[in-house]
Amino acid sequence: NGDSVGDLFIGASGASVEQLDNRGKAYLFFGSPARLNGSVTDLSSASADCTLWGADPGDRLGHAVAMPRIFSSQYADLAVSALRAFEETGDPEKDRWLGSWGAIYVVRGRAEFPERIDFSFERADVTIFGATNGDAFGYQLAAGRILGASRDDLAATTFRAERTPRLSDEGVAVIFPSASLSESA
Repeated sequence: NGDSVGDLFIGASGASVEQLDNRGKAYLFFGSPARLNGSVTDLSSASADCTLWGADPGDRLGHAVAMPRIFSSQYADLAVSALRAFEETGDPEKDRWLGSWGAIYVVRGRAEFPERIDFSFERADVTIFGATNGDAFGYQLAAGRILGASRDDLAATTFRAERTPRLSDEGVAVIFPSASLSESA
């Protein structure tokens, strides 16, 4: 939130919004002197400063999280993956066979976040889906000045993607330059 005190962003991919739906959640806690004194926050009785909810049952949002500075150097952005998310086709019969494509959602950093961001109703500033069913895109996320730009690039891996027909489940790592991400928002 730009106050020069470190923030904490954690994922809970097995969390449910409604009973046992496994949409997944990610929690953002703003840093403050009160939180830096070793106190314990119990999510069953307290809330995060902002909670992100997965779009659909079974998405498992929060498998991996990162706080890159893609859009500006002033605020950290939120990058979070949902391993079982997929881009819906609009055909319920076809959609029921999709899953495990994976997606990464990037939310632009700002001074104030809403209490909740529900991806079933709200769009992320950038959404990137895996290439095929079974990729589990977003298995790991990392951010940094990988390509030497002035803002962070985002790196993501797949769990089971196949680059060649002869090799299966080998996985792939992809680097998204900050310039391409900020231009697509």
